[in-house]
Amino acid sequence: MKLAFWFDRVSTEGDIKRKIAKKLAGLDKYLKHVSSDLREGWVKLSKGERWGYKVKVDLKIPGKDVVAEGRDENLLTAVDQVINKLQQGLKKKMGKEKTKWKR
Repeated sequence: MKLAFWFDRVSTEGDIKRKIAKKLAGLDKYLKHVSSDLREGWVKLSKGERWGYKVKVDLKIPGKDVVAEGRDENLLTAVDQVINKLQQGLKKKMGKEKTKWKR
């Protein structure tokens, strides 16, 4: 999966990109039917003054985009929230495709 990162008032130091990419790679099991060339994702990390970190991930896959957003005081907790929401969205999408092909 190709990933693009945007940082808004978030430090790019360390291995945050690698950690997020590794967590998003776990979603590949839901995308087996989609060629790896067709999978793209945008990850936006931002830091607010009142609510801490906001992480937004937009997965572009053929047929439908899956978007999730998470907010928390801890950056990695916000990333985990987004991963859980993406899993739910992909499961929902996969369920609809399976019923579509059974008809």
